[in-house]
Amino acid sequence: MDGKYGAIVIQTRVKECFNRQDVIENLARACKVTHTSARHPYFGHRIQNKLVAFDTHAHNHGYSVKEMIEKIAIQIPGDETRLLSEAAKRDGLYIVTSALEYDGHFKDTFFTCFFIVDPTGEVIYKYRKIHTHLGTEKTLSPYDAMDKYYSTYGHGKTPLQTFFPVAETPIGNIGTLIAHDRIYPEAARAMEMGFDGVLVNSAIALARDPVKMARAFADAVQAGRAGFESGLMTPRDMANPSTPTLGTPFWQQGKNG
Repeated sequence: MDGKYGAIVIQTRVKECFNRQDVIENLARACKVTHTSARHPYFGHRIQNKLVAFDTHAHNHGYSVKEMIEKIAIQIPGDETRLLSEAAKRDGLYIVTSALEYDGHFKDTFFTCFFIVDPTGEVIYKYRKIHTHLGTEKTLSPYDAMDKYYSTYGHGKTPLQTFFPVAETPIGNIGTLIAHDRIYPEAARAMEMGFDGVLVNSAIALARDPVKMARAFADAVQAGRAGFESGLMTPRDMANPSTPTLGTPFWQQGKNG
């Protein structure tokens, strides 16, 4: 991993999208903020910012799926993401942001996608939101088309790598979760197996005690990492007693006989 660097998460003002021009304007605003963050490190330190992460961008919950595909969903990479590529190259940053994505393999729907643009301007990572909010979202979850999604994007990968990808970069391993994903522990556990750090915004900033909440998140990440380093038990396809020597505490097994 590269030496010390700054990693920041930013919430920008976004407007509800009615067409792709609105999408471009939201992304353009993010690019402007990115340039400022690259030139002015925060908190008085002199450490260069190398990673900027944004929250999810505005949807239009009033549109039908067909209207969302026709007017708002974009291809990633595509014309609309060119601004981000130029900003990443200009500022030497990894930019993490989101959009509603159209994928030609799933023509009748769209995804909520977090993606990463590296300092060369390339899109190096995409995560499609797994746990969609059924009350407000019309996006497809990869879980809704699990077999097709895995056959399309899982070549040479495990299901974990396919549905919860992590980008391996010179500044560390980077992955994302989106909004409703945070409620489901298997998503966070899967990501913790590959993350080098965690950036959180609203859950901490809006807590009654942000400092204590930040410590809670830090403890949770440390616990997840410790669990991973301890090694997962071997999967089994049938029940089998894990303490086969009856009547003997496990710490005494092997001492007698």
